[in-house]
Amino acid sequence: MAAAGDDSSNTHGAERPSVTRDLRTILRRWPWVSGALGVLISALCAAGFTALAGQVYNRGPVVALDRRLLELVGEVRSEPAIAVWSVLTWVGDTLVVFPLAVVAGVLLVRRKRSWSPLVLLVASSAGVGSLVGLTKWIIARPRPPALPLVGVEDGFGFPSGHSAQAAAVYLMIALLILPLLTGSRRRAAVLLAAMALTATAMLSRIVLGVHSPSDVFGGLLLGVGWTVLLLSLRPLARSARELLHRLAHA
Repeated sequence: MAAAGDDSSNTHGAERPSVTRDLRTILRRWPWVSGALGVLISALCAAGFTALAGQVYNRGPVVALDRRLLELVGEVRSEPAIAVWSVLTWVGDTLVVFPLAVVAGVLLVRRKRSWSPLVLLVASSAGVGSLVGLTKWIIARPRPPALPLVGVEDGFGFPSGHSAQAAAVYLMIALLILPLLTGSRRRAAVLLAAMALTATAMLSRIVLGVHSPSDVFGGLLLGVGWTVLLLSLRPLARSARELLHRLAHA
């Protein structure tokens, strides 16, 4: 029985590398596949973001849900919590995230000997910041009433810029680092770190009462969708160039 169990374990262990190898072969042979999947994910994020923005703009049921959730958070909010989250919220501030994107991009340029990581990281932060600003101007959603210990935040509420910046840049950094790592545990740790930083930025905005829950989830969808779209353009462009080259020499 033990031998049979060992055989089964070995079989499953052999299957995993085989599946991974086959997937890499497919993506290397047909790079447009990863680009198409990325565009699909980005489109789903855009659809979710548009639906949420419509709810906020038309004062749909999500607005009442926001109000109730903020009331629940207010019941457990305390001065020490505000002090802690006032520091943690900086992980999503543009003054922190954009310089971090530039530094990470420069380090990856030296490692990969290509300018594309720096371009992608700067585009992820600057691009999502522009999208946030445009959407805020269109939706023009007021922020929740300011808390005495927090102060008044400038600008409109939807979507959360902190959440969008964190989602876009930390995800971009993680996805650019993954190919350089060996071992599933290291890759999982990098992805979990990106998720944790993004979640921290999102939660901080709700705890501090400067954003409604739908604001931060809107920022999440916008940030993820934008970053995935940027990463999808490269394999699609490469596939298009190869196709044009073949047609030109046919």
